[in-house]
Amino acid sequence: MKVGLFLQDKTINKKTAEKEFYNALKLAKDGKVDLFVFPEHAWTPFDNELNDLPLLNYEGEENKAEEILKIVTDIAKTANCAVILCRADDNGAIYSYYVNPFAKDGETTDKYYIKHVATSVSAFDLQDYEDEIEFFFEPILLNGLKIGQTICYDSTLPLFSRMYGLNKVDLIINSTGGHVDYKKWSYYQKARAIENSCNVLCTMAYFEEGARNQSYVFGYDSNGKKLEYSILGSRGYKDNNINNALYSFEVEANSKDVFDINGAEVDEYLDQAKNINKNIDFCFSPHELLQKIKTFKRIKENLYLLPQKDLNIVICYIKENDILSPESLSNLLYDENLSAITNKRYIIFNDWGIVDHNYYERVLSNILKVRAAENFCAVILNSENIKKCFQVGNNKNAQIVKMCGGKFGIDLSRTTGPEAIWKNKNLIGMRGEWRQNYEVLLRYINDEARK
Repeated sequence: MKVGLFLQDKTINKKTAEKEFYNALKLAKDGKVDLFVFPEHAWTPFDNELNDLPLLNYEGEENKAEEILKIVTDIAKTANCAVILCRADDNGAIYSYYVNPFAKDGETTDKYYIKHVATSVSAFDLQDYEDEIEFFFEPILLNGLKIGQTICYDSTLPLFSRMYGLNKVDLIINSTGGHVDYKKWSYYQKARAIENSCNVLCTMAYFEEGARNQSYVFGYDSNGKKLEYSILGSRGYKDNNINNALYSFEVEANSKDVFDINGAEVDEYLDQAKNINKNIDFCFSPHELLQKIKTFKRIKENLYLLPQKDLNIVICYIKENDILSPESLSNLLYDENLSAITNKRYIIFNDWGIVDHNYYERVLSNILKVRAAENFCAVILNSENIKKCFQVGNNKNAQIVKMCGGKFGIDLSRTTGPEAIWKNKNLIGMRGEWRQNYEVLLRYINDEARK
């Protein structure tokens, strides 16, 4: 299946933008693209209409989803293919609307997904969210493939993509606003591909005039290997950050569930510098910590508590490849027995016998950095032959902590875990109350896994 990702330039004037808009749709039509994908907050010539249309029912205002559907259908007909349009409705709910006016029998005609985090109106705000979970995460069916869609920061929390993984999708598409650090964003998307055994594609927009272009298009296969692309109508350009370019990716259905280490790629940033934390609150050797863990207070299997001055260090013990399962780790981090404990700090202890160096370089290096970032905690890799410690800065960029004298020194101020994620942060669009429905999602995943 041919997927076209549009890296839209939103800084140009309306006349030029309209020309580029229709040029991209024509490229899709001429290039026989099967699915055209817009970035988050995409611009269209129909914005004056779309800006006034609510997707959802709000107090005193009924939804106009049918009118939105009609506009997206017209765009799809112009491109002669299915389309995903990503933007906000009149109240600020950000949606990705998939429409396929050419759907064959058994294929999805239309489907929308609503953003959960980094937004003013969240899918979590819906009173019947628990009842709508299956609807939101029902895969799109197109050309024999099952497809999921996420929006921007939803890809930084693992359970949204994991819902699609449980549905054995072939592809997850992420529409992002743009101007995000490539290193950080590529780590997240690669991890989602590996842990869900599927392809992942991501497109962005360029919207800060004069700013350095940090908007990119990229994708990974189920082994975490970068997907190749062509640029439709290009004149020899190859970079993955060309404004108003339409990038074409050939994506196939997953033919096997088993991870192929020979098809994987070494972590792009495997050789990043190690450093010592300026502030060290907790210093230990991995071997000594392993010996002591089971002497700490046991909250439940694989979950331990270590009081440290006025702090409570929560240690989540994860055995070997279980670290690849988002729900296995989330079941520890979000355990109900932790709710009454104050001043928590979180350490994930991933324990192995011997780690294959090839596997570490191609899989674990990326996964462990993402586990540190998505959960805002420290992650320890302990094995006979490889010992590592990862943290992230306040901007979620990965840090490799340098070992000194056989010990790692952790800055516990940057290990506040779920409590750091689920709190009111108006500037980035987060609310503490949304945690409740994130845990509802976790329970749903656990129930599905038991079936």
